[in-house]
Amino acid sequence: MNWQRLAPLYDLQLVLERPALRAALELARPQPHDRVLDLGTGTGALLRELARYAPHPAEVVGVDSSQAMIAKARAAGLPPRFRVELGDARSLKFAADRFDLVFCAYVVNVVPTPDAIAILVEAERVLAPDGRLVVVAAVAPRPPLARAYRALWSGLARALPSLFGGFRLVDLEMLFARADLDVDGRHTVRIGYPSLCLRYRA
Repeated sequence: MNWQRLAPLYDLQLVLERPALRAALELARPQPHDRVLDLGTGTGALLRELARYAPHPAEVVGVDSSQAMIAKARAAGLPPRFRVELGDARSLKFAADRFDLVFCAYVVNVVPTPDAIAILVEAERVLAPDGRLVVVAAVAPRPPLARAYRALWSGLARALPSLFGGFRLVDLEMLFARADLDVDGRHTVRIGYPSLCLRYRA
């Protein structure tokens, strides 16, 4: 995707992401002592939802590979304990066991399958013992809407490749299995983008 072009427009669709982001936070249950990492933070949508929780976690870091997205996230006015920085989710600079809670929202929908698996493996590496990984992915709704929903996204990818060409629906449970992650909790979201939230516990 062309994130430089998409960054100024990205927040226009956040109303469709928020139900799943809030479900992910419910599944994660952030604690005041948690050190939190948000992979593919984008414009900081999940961080802004997390900022509504009180008290805030001890440390919150958002990582994204797009300078334009990072600039938007920094302009959002995040709380003092929150920071965002450039980084590659496939190869994080952080040491093993560094974070108690890792989020990854909609990233696996916009990268090739091998990269999605690499990101999940890397997320598990930086999790502290008993840490939680919560992943959100757009998935096809149940029949009879599934075929029409897939056709819609395929059409958008063909019509607007610079904006939607990298987006695809995924089988999140398959990605977990290929990354050797066990599912510890789940939440299905049907409001906004049909999405699945899965939790893994280290």
